[in-house]
Amino acid sequence: MEQTLTIHKVIHGGKGLGILKDGMVVMVPGVLPGEIVTVRETKSHRGHKEADLIRIEHAAPDRVAPPCPYYG
Repeated sequence: MEQTLTIHKVIHGGKGLGILKDGMVVMVPGVLPGEIVTVRETKSHRGHKEADLIRIEHAAPDRVAPPCPYYG
């Protein structure tokens, strides 16, 4: 299921941390603080969830486009 959330900070390992409307913590790779993103849950743990980035709805001012067109 896809959900939209705001990334609050980057934690150890480089994953972004966001909080769903129900209060559950979500960790998402490839995001920056302040971004509004749409994610899809991949794993559910006792105290948090892991999710993949589907799209960036509103990018952070610090986000830059990679110079290489093949960068994922």
